[in-house]
Formats: sequence, structure tokens, C-alpha cells
Amino acid sequence: MQHVTESLANASRPNELAPEGFVPGGQAPDEFALDGVVYAEPQQAGRLWRLAATNPRWREEVLSLPADPDEESLDALRERGLWLAPDAPPPPLAVMCCGLGSVWPGMGRELYDNFPVARAAMDRIAAVADWDVLGLMDERDAEKISMTRWQIPYLFLLELAQWSVFSSLGLRPSLFCGHSLGELIALCFAGVYAPEVAWYILDTRAEHMAELEAAATRETGMMAVHGDGEILREVLAAWPTLSVSNYNTPRQFILGGPRNALQEARKSLRSRRIPAIVLNVSLAFHHPGMRVLRDLSLRRLNALDMSPPARAMLSCVTTGPYPEDQPSVCRYIADLDENPVRWTECVQAMWNRDGIRHFLELGPQDTLCGLVRDNEARALCLSAGGKGREAEALRQACAWLYSRGHLRRAAVAARWREARTEGDGVAPAPRMGLRPLKAGEGRAAPDPEPDAPTGAVACAPPEAVPVALDILARACGKQAADLRPEMDLRHDLALRSSRFPLIVQEVEKALGISLDFEDLLRVSTVGDLLRLASGQGLLRGGEGAGPPPLLRRTGPQTPLCRFSPASLWPDKAPAPGEGAGWSALPPLLPLDPCGQGLPLKSGDVLLCVLDDGLLPSLLSGLAPLGCVLAVPRDQQDVCAPLARAGARLEILDFSARDMRAGEVGAEAALRALAASCGRPDGLLLAPPCDTAKAAACRGLLEGMLLAACDLGLRYACFCSLFSPQSRRSEKDFALERSLLALALERAVPARSILLQDHADRAGAEEWGDMLARELTHGTENRVLWARPEDFFSEAAEGVLPPVPHALRLAENSAHFPLVFPDPAPAYQGTATLFQGACHFSRYADPALSAHGKENGVPCLPVCRALEALQEGARQFLPWLTVAGFSDVRFLAPPSLPAGITRECRLTLDAQPWLAQDGVMARMCRGALFVRDLRPNGRHADGWSPVTHGMVLLAAERGALPPLWPDTAAFPDCGAPGGRPDWLTAVYEAWGLGEDWRLLEDFSAMPGGMFAATVRTPELSLASGGDCGYSHQGLSDVEGVIQAARLAVAHSGSDAFAHAEEAVGRFVRWRLSAAGFLRFGPSRAAGFWRLLVRRSWHSDRLLRFDAQGIDSQGNVFLTLHHLEFDGPSPEEAAY
Repeated sequence: MQHVTESLANASRPNELAPEGFVPGGQAPDEFALDGVVYAEPQQAGRLWRLAATNPRWREEVLSLPADPDEESLDALRERGLWLAPDAPPPPLAVMCCGLGSVWPGMGRELYDNFPVARAAMDRIAAVADWDVLGLMDERDAEKISMTRWQIPYLFLLELAQWSVFSSLGLRPSLFCGHSLGELIALCFAGVYAPEVAWYILDTRAEHMAELEAAATRETGMMAVHGDGEILREVLAAWPTLSVSNYNTPRQFILGGPRNALQEARKSLRSRRIPAIVLNVSLAFHHPGMRVLRDLSLRRLNALDMSPPARAMLSCVTTGPYPEDQPSVCRYIADLDENPVRWTECVQAMWNRDGIRHFLELGPQDTLCGLVRDNEARALCLSAGGKGREAEALRQACAWLYSRGHLRRAAVAARWREARTEGDGVAPAPRMGLRPLKAGEGRAAPDPEPDAPTGAVACAPPEAVPVALDILARACGKQAADLRPEMDLRHDLALRSSRFPLIVQEVEKALGISLDFEDLLRVSTVGDLLRLASGQGLLRGGEGAGPPPLLRRTGPQTPLCRFSPASLWPDKAPAPGEGAGWSALPPLLPLDPCGQGLPLKSGDVLLCVLDDGLLPSLLSGLAPLGCVLAVPRDQQDVCAPLARAGARLEILDFSARDMRAGEVGAEAALRALAASCGRPDGLLLAPPCDTAKAAACRGLLEGMLLAACDLGLRYACFCSLFSPQSRRSEKDFALERSLLALALERAVPARSILLQDHADRAGAEEWGDMLARELTHGTENRVLWARPEDFFSEAAEGVLPPVPHALRLAENSAHFPLVFPDPAPAYQGTATLFQGACHFSRYADPALSAHGKENGVPCLPVCRALEALQEGARQFLPWLTVAGFSDVRFLAPPSLPAGITRECRLTLDAQPWLAQDGVMARMCRGALFVRDLRPNGRHADGWSPVTHGMVLLAAERGALPPLWPDTAAFPDCGAPGGRPDWLTAVYEAWGLGEDWRLLEDFSAMPGGMFAATVRTPELSLASGGDCGYSHQGLSDVEGVIQAARLAVAHSGSDAFAHAEEAVGRFVRWRLSAAGFLRFGPSRAAGFWRLLVRRSWHSDRLLRFDAQGIDSQGNVFLTLHHLEFDGPSPEEAAY
């Protein structure tokens, strides 16, 4: 193949590719080296070939080819890392997503370390997960990662990383499909929902499946059988309680059903030497018994934001394409739980009907490839994964796809340019979940022990530090200029411990040095590694004088806190290296969650002239309020996520760059705004801290503020961003102070924010949450946001003073009488975590004395536990309204003995924004714990869970669609005040006082329906309007629970003839969960009607749905899946 060889020999070599490799006109070079693969398109006699290689000596391999190579010669090249094929239209390709059962320890690590696009995809998920999902890659316990709770999210993380690499190179398959769980993953890649939505679906599913498995009695199971269709028919005829869960191949299927029937069938099959293996599962999946999941899944899925498939998506249940409308898509997903996987028919349909000839499997191994070949021997299959050889397998898959024409040259070229010119971007800060505080954590490190690393980076040889920084930058995906000595390798750079030895080896090889093993054990920061690279080792205590020690902190950095600028800086800026001189933390500014901030409201028009570095993060908390954001045209793309989050973007006909250059005046900017969306309600400006830049744009910003004031501006906000490493003093903020004074002089309420931070240090929602709190509830005109550790880059004797663990909130008992910020938090503070405390006692709340009797002692009502979660969420996200709860689990309610205060602790971890029922909502994962009591009534050290679940918050409560629209068909349940004697007797036997007797009547109707008239108290918990909630909302929930308990006990017309027996029937059923609870607009005062429907009934589980209708006929409350767990067989017999 002489001409091909010559054309390749004249191409640029991979290690010689440079910006000058581009030819005039912006064309790409003939050859690209990307992520360990070389892509080229040589020509021979006018014929174009597609070549991809993973072998660095591939040119030598090409020399062995004949002038006209046959298929056998080309196949031989693949064994040597070279894929070559004539350029021709590729046949249709299907992407298959693998399901459960093939994970292995360390899966995904090589992709994270070697493929920047895969790393970015994993970081994207880590930023929205509320636990350390990246830590799964370091888990070496195969049994743990095989558990359903962790295997489901782990598979999604891996397959998303694989698909991101292929997608970035232009792969556009003809269709997507998935086996079992893989179908939910494939729907994400087909464009039905975003990766963040997919994560919510799959992580929530993993939690629920794990709960089902934990509660399973192993009455059902699954069994793999290797036999033909005749064997299958015989088994189903002999054991009709069994059904097929998977049709994997013509000679391999999975049966599900009662375990005793499986054992009998297995015994019969093995006696005939037919392989039959009972699987180690506690439930029968893809089985009619999974019908219990359907209603819950449909409610959750229909609430999310979905789109029609962008690419054809195959259902492994129907073997046909997915529909385009969301209700049908949700039904297809729900069908997957209770219907068999028809994989054999899917493969035949793809081959015969859709013309698919190439199959690409995403997943840990080549499981689906084997099943495809067993169904269609002519299929050409390729796996993107490989146990112990992930990077090699992915590179080979990319090379194979490129040579076959499935990867687009233009996309490869674009990816190559991006990797060379823009880098891989800044990864969002990962969420690490709840981290218990250890002794001394978050405070100053004690005096260093002899082996503790404390030295600073000394003057290193000029060639060592840049080399080490470059290696670190490539490993973590950041720019070398952004790396700082105090950065922690694990928490700040998201590098796992398994990666450290590889980084050190690369440093040793690049510098030709050998590092001391004992020193390597203590490497934890960038500075540690640079000191070793410079040949100085880690300084130890007492080794003589040296530079001031580098201060480090264990764990992630603290979140942003509020400070007063007036008490921060000395009159003059410190000289370089002089240090700030702080020996104690400056005073914090607590934020009052009930404070009166700026008059910002939904629908306001905001003129935003901000730096690109502040967008879109700074406005992420305001966008869901439905504000109109007017931005210059060159910031349209960067602000696009704000439009998806609920804001309306107005694009102004000028650029921010032109404004900063003084080419656009203030009057022209405001005229453009008035022409598009009217006068501005608010103005958001970013005055620079740099003196020269401030002087250049002073006239523009002041003119814009004055002109907006003349148009009726209602409020203004100024935000100046500066680096923690830049030494600033008050004189650097002269423009900011001038703008603030000018606004206040014109009687315009204004806030000035000095933001001392880097964009790559902030969590996904941190800046947006801080701004929303500040504008809506902040009362200080001028405030500094900073991380406490940034004040102590240097300090005497290397000791840091104590620092707070989270944003400090002011305690406001007038508006939040139940929950207050925990003065001694149990967990490491983060930007999304609220830690509170509350107390329950019969003395402080006398009504609790009359709430039921268990062993003669009242218990904490469910509504009080939910009130605690609700109050905590409202304090932490005070600009939002609690709109409901989801996935709530109720555990044993704590008893309330006389004379004893039950101490409770609660945590609320705010999740990223997610569309729910068409509205952008913020979910907080909340948990309430009660301190244990000793037998003598004294407090113990342990804490027991009371309830946990999600609190949903939104800008406002929307109208609720009725569960049963034809409410007129249900008669009223009785006149107010006409409580029947039998119901009074039940309340007496139940031990509920008059304050808790909420039902005025109760009756059963056909179809498992029940109706009640409810009276709930109108007493207010607090006088603060929307800042404090009344008993009304959650006492309404208490009324629903009481009606559901009566429905549990109902067994006929005389069900309540004997009150004690009726109470005995329903108290044996334990309230365990509530799926979805939604609050609508406030209900009208007075009595209201409650409808309850029994949606599931078995010996071990009862489930109810309910809706509340006020006196004006409006639905103000809906509750899906209120669940009661039945007594065990032993308890039932007793």
C-alpha cells in the first residue's frame, strides 16, 4: 500500500501537532492525536481510507500492507492496534446499554483518569449527587458495589462516561436500546431526559429497590434455565405460578415466581441434565409481582421534564419504538418492571426490521455482545468496556468506529481543537455527602507533630515546579495557572488515592528523580507534591528555620460566609508576603431568614451587566422566580441555562465588551431595554476592583444607574468578584462604594456584595443561593462573601483559629418557634447543608399530652415531625415556599413521657434545581433524629431516626390537578358538628383528645373509596405570615392519616360497632411512608371534604391516595401512596 504509506509519512506526526499544523483558512491538519488514538484519512489513487490507531508505531505496521489489502490483511492489523478501512457509508448501528450483573471493583477509574470528556461527565453527576458517587471507583469490596443500592448509580456513571466520549466524536447511532435497567439509561442518551433527571430517576430507584429487597421475605426468586422453547413450555405448564422474566437467547431464559416452585422446577430440570441455576436475588424482577411499583413510578416519572426521543429508542418489552408523548413514555418505563425482557425478539427486530448490522455495547463488559451473537451470528458487535482494560477497550472502540465511518471527522477535529485551545473546562465542585465531624476538624490544626507535613513551598529549580504542575493539571482537568499550594489533591482536585502513585511515577519519570516513599505517604496537597518535586522533601517540625508553614485543612473547604467589609482590611494593603495579620476570625454577619431585603418579586425585569465569570452561577437562585433577565447579546449562550431554569431572557442589541470599552452609552442601553421589555425593576452591575478598569467604566456604570433611577428603578445590586490571592484594601472598591452611595442618595434600595472567591471553588448552586438569600432577606447594605480559610494564608506558629462550618443563620423564635440552628452540629458544614435542632415536650406543647397512648404514654404526631423538616427548609432557603414532600419514610415515633424534653436534631441537604410538575423545584433531603432515653428517663448518647424524606420548595405553590375530577359524584359526609357516636367512641378508645379529633364524619363508598368531613384548627404557630407556617397545613395531613387509619379498620357496615376492636385492627398496621404530598394555594376557612381511595391491598401492604377539597370546591392538598405495613405472620397469629 505504497501510496497510503507515503501520504501518511508526509502527515504531521502526533507528537508534532501544534497550532501551526492548521493550514490557511482554518482547515484542520490531516491527522489528529486525541486521547491515545490517532485519526487520519489517507488517500490512495483517488480513494479515501479511514485510519485509526492506538499503536504508537502504527506507521511501521502500514508498511507491511500490500498495495491493495484484502480483508484478512486489514483484520491482522487490528491485532497490532491499527484499524483501516475504505471510506464508505457505514451500515446502521445500534447502541446497547447494559443492565445489572456485570460490575467489578475499580470500574470507571481508567476513564476518569485518561479521558477528559468522560471525567467531565462524571464530574457533572458528582455535582448533583448528594453522596460521594466518585468514591465508588475506589471501592474494592466487590460485594458492596454489587448491591442494588450502589450498582444502579455506578452503572449509570460508567455508561454516561462512555457515551460522552463517543458523542463528543460525532457518533450518531440509528437507535438506542437497553437490557432491563439499561433501558432507563438508554432513554437519557436518546434525549428523553437530561443526565441530571436520569440521575434522580436511577438513584431514587436504587433506594426504593434496596428497600424492597431489605423488606423481602424471599418468597419469590429467579432462576436461569439453559434449554430450548420446548423445555420452557413444559416448565410453564407444570408450574403455572412461574413466568418468564427474560427471553435472553433462543436457548437461555430467566424464570421468576414463588421460590418453592422454582426449587421444584430446578430439581426436575437437573434430573434431566438441563442446567438450571437459582439466582442470588430476593425478589422476582420483570414479574407481575412488581406491580406494587407501578403507581409510584408513574407519579414520579410524570412529574419530571421529558422530551420526545431525539433518536429512535427501542422498548425491550414491546420490541417496538418508544412513543413521543410523555404519559406513554412513562407507561413504557413502568411496564418494564412487571413484564418480561424480550431480548431475543429485540435483536431479531433490529436485524430484520431496522437493518442494524453493527452493535455497540456500553457497560462494564461484553455481556450484551454475547447475547446478540447467540441470537444473530452474523451481527458485528463491539464492547466499550473491558474488565481491567477500560482505557484500552474504549480506545479500540473509538478506533474501530472511526475506521467504519461511524465517527465524524468534523467532530473529531472540533474535539481536537477544543482539547488544544480551551482545555477541559472547570469541573463543578463535587458533593461529598454528610461527613461526621471529628475531634478538632474544621479548627486550627494543633501544634505539628514530628511527622506532620508543615513546610511551605521553598524556592524550587525552575524546571521542576512547571513540570509537576502540568502533570497535575492534566490529571485533574484544571489549568496549571489555577492550581494553588493549599489545594487538597483529593477534595479540591477530585483525585482519588488510587491515582496518587501514578501521578508520582509520572513526575519521577519526567524529572528523572526518585522520591522518598515515607514522604509520599504524607502527600495530600499540591504544595506537598511541589516540595517533593523540587528535591527538598517535606519539612518536619524542628528542622530549623524556614518560611512560614503552609496551612492546610482536612476535608473539603468551608462554604462561603458573610462578613462586614468595614472590619476586614487595614487602612493600607499589606506588602507582598506580609500577610493579612489576622490572629482571629473577623466577626461574622448572621443572616436573618425573616429579614426584609430588596423588594424583588416574581416577574421583575432585571438589567444584568455582569462579568462572564459570574454567569450563570450568580443568578441560578433567581431564575426559577420567573424574572426577566435582560443581558447583552454576547452573554446569551452563557445565560442559556437560566432560561431553562425558569427565567425569561431578553437579549439586548449590544455587547458587554462594547459597554466596557465605552462604545455603548447608558442611555442607549436603557432605550434598548425599554423597547424590548419595559422599564427595569432592578439593576445588577459588576464594578471591577482593578483601579484602571474601574476608572475606564465609572462614567458608564454611574450613568446607567442614574438613568435607571429616572425611569423608576426599584432596587439595585452591585457585585464585585476578586481572587482570594489578590491583596485588596478599601481603596480598591472606590467605584463600588460610589455606586452604592449614589443609589442610596436617590432613595433606591441597594445591596453591595464583595465576592472573594474562584468560580471553580463554588458548588453548583452556592453563588445563586447566596445571592437569592442576600437580595430577599439580607438587611446589610454592604457585605463580603468569603471562605474563612482565605483570611489565614499565613499565621503565627502555623495555627488557624476556629472557623465556622456553614453559613450562620440568625435564630428567630418569633417566626420559627420550633427549629433553631444547631449550635453543635454533627457534620462537616457545606454550602447545601442546614443542621438544626428542636425540642418536643408536653410542657411546651400541652396538646401533645392528648395525642394517643402507647403503653400509657403519648407519641409524637407525624405532623409535628413534618413541621420540623418544613421549618428547617424555610430557614435555609427563605426565598422559596414549601410546596410539599416526597419519598417520606416514617419510623418509630418517639414517646413523650411527662416531665421529659425530647431533644431532636435535623439535617437538610439541598439538592440542585429540578423540574417537578412543570415548575422548577428545589428538593431538600431531610432527616429528623431523636436523642435516645435510658430506662430511668435520662438522655443517652445515641440518636434514633424519626422520619426522613424530601422537602419540596418552589417560588410559589401552584394549582393542584384533582386526582378524581368528578368530585360532585361523591356526596357530602355530614353536616359540621354532627360527629356520630361511633366515631367519638373510636377517638376515646384511640386516646385522642378533642384537639386531635379532626374528623366530623366518615363513610365508605363503592370502589375502595372513603369520604370524610374534616375540621382542622386555625391556630397559628407564628405570627410572621409566610415566614412561619400554621398548624393548618400539616394538621390537614394529620386528618388524612386519621381517615386512612379508619379505612384500614373498615371491614363492613358494622366495622366500628366495637371501638376497641376497630382501634386494635388499625394500630397493628404501622404508618411507613408517604410517596408524594403536595400543597396547593391556601384553602378556604372552615370544614373541608376529604376523599381517600385504597390503591393497593395485600396482607403486608396497604396504600391510599387522598385529596382535600375546601368549602369553595378547590383542591388544596393531594397525597399519593400513603403506605401502611401490615403485621408479620407471627403478629397476625397473635
